[in-house]
Amino acid sequence: MHSPPLRGRCPRRALFTWRIDPAAARRLVPAPLRPKILHGAAIGAVDWMRLERLRPRLVPGPLGLSMEMCTHLIPAEWDDKGVRREVLYK
Repeated sequence: MHSPPLRGRCPRRALFTWRIDPAAARRLVPAPLRPKILHGAAIGAVDWMRLERLRPRLVPGPLGLSMEMCTHLIPAEWDDKGVRREVLYK
């Protein structure tokens, strides 16, 4: 099933990051993933945004939806047949 293209505005977005002890981050990320380590620390992040007038292209703006959302993220990696892959674990 194909979703129609959406339109809207993102008037507010903030990304907060901080360093996490690698051992603590390992407990948060499920196997086979492991937290990505940068300069001796794992990274944690919160991505917060507000979307307004979210709607299919042909629908007028005042009929669109508005929402705020917050996502917790930890950059992670895993090995796939000898190749290192990266992902943001949510």
